[in-house]
Amino acid sequence: MTKVDDHDIVAAHEACVKPDVDMKGLGQCLEHKRVFMFFCKYHSDLCCEICAIAHHRKCDHVHEIAKVAKNVKNNERENIRASIIIAAEVIMKCKKDQLNNVSRVEEIVKEIDIYKEDLLIKIEEAKARIVSEMTNHNTQEDERLNTRRDAAENLKKELHTHLAMSDSVRENGTEKEVFILNHILKRTQAKASQTLNTLLKNDYTVKVGLKINENILKIKTTDAAVFSLNKTQLKTQEPKTQPVFRLDLMKIIDIMKTGDDKEEPFVTGLDFLSDGRIDAVDNNNWKCFILSDALKRFDTFYKFKTKSRDISAYSDKKIAVTVSYGDIRTICLLTVDSDNTISLVKTLKTSTYSFSICPLDDQTMIDVDGKESDFDNVKLPGKTYKRDESVCTYIPSRDSLVLTDRYANTVYMYNTVTGKSSELKDGRIYENREAPVLASMDPCLSAISPDGDILASCDVDRWYPIAVAVSRDGLRMAVTNCVFGVRQLKLFNIIQ
Repeated sequence: MTKVDDHDIVAAHEACVKPDVDMKGLGQCLEHKRVFMFFCKYHSDLCCEICAIAHHRKCDHVHEIAKVAKNVKNNERENIRASIIIAAEVIMKCKKDQLNNVSRVEEIVKEIDIYKEDLLIKIEEAKARIVSEMTNHNTQEDERLNTRRDAAENLKKELHTHLAMSDSVRENGTEKEVFILNHILKRTQAKASQTLNTLLKNDYTVKVGLKINENILKIKTTDAAVFSLNKTQLKTQEPKTQPVFRLDLMKIIDIMKTGDDKEEPFVTGLDFLSDGRIDAVDNNNWKCFILSDALKRFDTFYKFKTKSRDISAYSDKKIAVTVSYGDIRTICLLTVDSDNTISLVKTLKTSTYSFSICPLDDQTMIDVDGKESDFDNVKLPGKTYKRDESVCTYIPSRDSLVLTDRYANTVYMYNTVTGKSSELKDGRIYENREAPVLASMDPCLSAISPDGDILASCDVDRWYPIAVAVSRDGLRMAVTNCVFGVRQLKLFNIIQ
């Protein structure tokens, strides 16, 4: 330690609090071998002091672990326990299939013996061949099932190790250590979920049966094979798990008139920019404006020639807005600067009125020349919708097009690559226009699987939600409603 101008200067690694429990190296940065001291909320990364400067210098939400650890919730332990249970089920299923494979050999041998009296020689030859085939099959199945079982057992062992460590940290560790371990458990759980999903999706049972030759009655005069194995692969039905998530209300604001507004604001489109700001369109007052990540509305805005319908952010500071009414049918491409200045870059004319808009990928909103094209593999319902009767969205990660039919109480989902489609009918859909959200007199937001199943729902405590947006990191959600006189914007934390 040295002294400079009455200040005691020590090396950062010497000033770090020494852990009270052995976290087996999980509490330090692998790159720099230094204790984690910071947490970047935007990237969800644990950082040492070097990482914070080298990799997260431009991030707005880098906090000291010692401060954020006070509010840590030990949620990952239950997820780890649930994954251990699933891993145990996979192990049990593998053992059961192996026992069934062994027992099936005896069953097939007995089945063959039925024909022994009249066709003894042929049957004995066939039996030897079948037993050999079954042995080879079981050898192959043993390799496959042992691989699956080993993967599940290794995963279970790893999860048990982390769970045991979590018990020690929870009882004896500091808040900082609990926070660090909780983050490690979260990453471990994500990896475990991926492994388990792979195991479950690839789970099948090969049912081996006896196939009798159709010329069995003529076998005395032919050289045809008497028997052969009939393998039927039985796909194990994937369990429909109910993902647990909830919404924690962070903030709520009333959407009020500003000085130049002639009508009561009506926000029909929302989206998050990459830096956490929220862009929104006011349909009644033909404008686009920006809010901070704390829902502070900035003074800057952009005024369109007519009604603005929907908005979507693409790239880092680019947004696209559908603007249509009367003879105007356009998509406006704009940029949003760091000082919240909104500038028009280009206006694209469309062949029809457009409400919904969403990016095809992280960089592409639409052909920059305004060329229109259809999804070749998608067969749509074949009906024409009036304004407010249907909206749609596109999910690039799943190649999925989602379309709502308000008065048919239906959400349609299409895979744009395979052409496979599914639909969900629900009486609550008719009161809402935003896909894929359900609304009713007890309003909720629902997560829908690609197969059309409602996985989970959360109450948003407001009638008729009109626009919904989820942040890039999946941790926040903004919702507006369309009830005249009480129009609000709510910001939620998504807790999984």
